[in-house]
Amino acid sequence: MATSTDGGRTFGAATASPVLNDPLCNADELSYLTPAQRGANGAPVRTATALYSGNAHTSARNDLTVRLSTDDGATWPVRALIKTGTAGYSTMAVLANGQVGVLYEIGDTGGIVFARFTLDWLRTA
Repeated sequence: MATSTDGGRTFGAATASPVLNDPLCNADELSYLTPAQRGANGAPVRTATALYSGNAHTSARNDLTVRLSTDDGATWPVRALIKTGTAGYSTMAVLANGQVGVLYEIGDTGGIVFARFTLDWLRTA
């Protein structure tokens, strides 16, 4: 992970997260913004809600998990298992209806899966 203090123009040195385990398999992080959370000019409105998708294992591409932070990534108290077993290379997007879509690879087949969930599901999973 790396931190920016200038709105993402530059980033500090990359370091491993003590909380977000990952076997170096293309995890993803995004700020949760719906279309309704955009200003009059279409620019994003600041949010402290972030999502992270990645494997919940330190050395194997297993157990694809999504985590939720409501304090800009300082803590990640909420997590839900998306795919048990082998999975990896995930990416996410906030959909027009406010759901979150996650696209990820499964197993050794190279198959690609698209799943969607709501923040309410994530909070109660």
